[in-house]
Amino acid sequence: MAKIIVALTFLLLSTILSGQSNLGIDELMEKYTESLEENDDIDFNLIREKFEFFLSNPINLNKCDKEELRNLDILSEQQIQSFFKYRTKLGKLYSLYELQAIPLFDLNTISLLLPLTTIGSFEYDYHVSLLKMIAKSKKILLLKSNSVVEQKSGYLSNDENPTKYAGNKYALYSKLKMNYSNHFDLAFIAEKDPGESFFTGYNKSGFDYYSGHIFLYKYKSWLKELNLGDYTVSLGQGLILHNDFSRGKSSLVTNLKKNASKVIRPYSSVNENMYFRGIGTTIKFSKNLEFSLFGSYKYIDANIEEKPSDFENSLIYASSLQLSGFHRLESEIEGKHSIEERAFGSRINYKFKNAYIGVNFFRLIHDKELVRQNKLYNKYKFSGNSLFNISLDYSLLVKRILLFGEIARSKNDAYAILQGIQYVPSSHLDIAILYRNYSKSYESINSNSFGETVGTNNEEGLYMGLNWHINNKWTLSLYQDIWKFPWFRYNISSPSYGNEYFAILKYKKRHKYSLYFQYKYENKARDNGNKSFTKITENGNKTRLRFHINYKLNKNWELRNRIELSRYSKPKNTSKGIMIYQDIIFKPVQFPLSFSFRYAIFDTDNYNTAIYVYENDILGEALIPAYFKKGFRSYINIRYRPNTNISTEIRFARWYYPDEVQLGSGTEKINTNHKTDIKIQLKLNF
Repeated sequence: MAKIIVALTFLLLSTILSGQSNLGIDELMEKYTESLEENDDIDFNLIREKFEFFLSNPINLNKCDKEELRNLDILSEQQIQSFFKYRTKLGKLYSLYELQAIPLFDLNTISLLLPLTTIGSFEYDYHVSLLKMIAKSKKILLLKSNSVVEQKSGYLSNDENPTKYAGNKYALYSKLKMNYSNHFDLAFIAEKDPGESFFTGYNKSGFDYYSGHIFLYKYKSWLKELNLGDYTVSLGQGLILHNDFSRGKSSLVTNLKKNASKVIRPYSSVNENMYFRGIGTTIKFSKNLEFSLFGSYKYIDANIEEKPSDFENSLIYASSLQLSGFHRLESEIEGKHSIEERAFGSRINYKFKNAYIGVNFFRLIHDKELVRQNKLYNKYKFSGNSLFNISLDYSLLVKRILLFGEIARSKNDAYAILQGIQYVPSSHLDIAILYRNYSKSYESINSNSFGETVGTNNEEGLYMGLNWHINNKWTLSLYQDIWKFPWFRYNISSPSYGNEYFAILKYKKRHKYSLYFQYKYENKARDNGNKSFTKITENGNKTRLRFHINYKLNKNWELRNRIELSRYSKPKNTSKGIMIYQDIIFKPVQFPLSFSFRYAIFDTDNYNTAIYVYENDILGEALIPAYFKKGFRSYINIRYRPNTNISTEIRFARWYYPDEVQLGSGTEKINTNHKTDIKIQLKLNF
């Protein structure tokens, strides 16, 4: 009876969240990518792909286990524990709005959960055969193409431009995907970037990039994960290996711990470097003991050099790895698949009631040595053709205090250490502290741990975050990060230090509107750019202020406005920037046509004051470009979905710079002051 009364009470109070229950994929993406925009090495499509999967395959809160909730990367360990205590005590949920009754669950967290979860009656049967899962799986065919309308220099042949792209200017992409709930996933992807040849030249097999996988999750009670084909691996907190998406500093200021429950994940993005190819599996030996094992064999891109040696043959080596994935120019084509890569590793994970401990191992072998340039900042970076890493990670939840961390060792006996603590005293407040110390000589290539820069080495820092839910309307989130680099880095010719401060104050007025104020300050060292023999390193300060408001006119129309200011100062030099945009979003409940439109104006003195802005894009893609110089940005995304089995999308986007006569440089140069992108996509469900 008490359970029914609670359920009815929260059904009556559900209007508090009625405007947030349909939180869209783009709003989820913006929350996740806050403060990540300036990192070019992040594949944002991995984040979007994950959310799109859970939007169409929501997690059943009445049947799920802890690992499934962890896979969302939204809830803290304390919130997950609180959820299962509630479910154990009061039984299954009658409504998603009942989440408001769970201790430690705040409205912001619930708004993130609602579109990704359900309380349906589906219960997975371990006896379902693979053939039956294939027959009953959701099948999706995705076809898309995009191109820049204006002619780039790389597509022209003349005396001024001896280099020319191998193919035409169109990007082509196709994807066939099948999935059965969260337990079976099959995908095949074929992609060609702009400028790459297609059934001609070096690419007579058609597309430049092919990828595919077959993935089983909890296929048997003892077989947790099995992937054949392309996949990613997440070990511990990323000190030795983590080539899946890994959130660092964001507006989710206390959500720092990486999810260690899903080691092997299928890969179906188009980044041509962030994956393994082969087989990966996780076996459950018992309720508490799991063993993961993976092996990979593939070819990767590199810049290959040759120099005479003391022997009869010349020495062939890699001066650097090519990470762009482009194969348009002769130099890029020559470097394609020029290194044979073998990788294998394992993880042993033992779980306790509210804790786990894991031991991780990773080995990487290339058939050619990586020989870096003779620069001081490269002195301690990995060179050679083989890597060996081992680590131990753990997590321990004691009441409302979570301790987690990892310690790793590389082949050269260097160490990397990460230790975090999160405390959630109530549903209104949570605090997180994270310390990292990565030796300057620690060697890794595939690591992806928390830090100020990419690469788990030459960094020591302390991060502190606080999330305060003042009441049902106001939330304040803060973080401070301080760090130092004991050795030189690229464009930093001395040991250096830095710090960063972030604050965001959010306000929500039921389903009508929401707004927030955001402040970010960063102090970081950089060489002053003088071409003298002696480099002078000096600290520069970057400040960004943002005001953003979402206003729902009704169920179909929404307006979004933002104004953002940026300022960068260093000794004897200060630059500024401003950006303003207006979004108009039309998403009718029962009408096949929807669209989102943006018009933005911006004016920045230089790239130091560039403003990074998340843009709504077509299904399956994420875009966070830099707005800089003086200009205008506009785009419109139009989606037509006449029924549940077919949808088409088209996107027009345009940059316009009134004070410029040409854009870009080299093969990407355009002899106009504007640039227009067109994308078109067809999605079929069958």
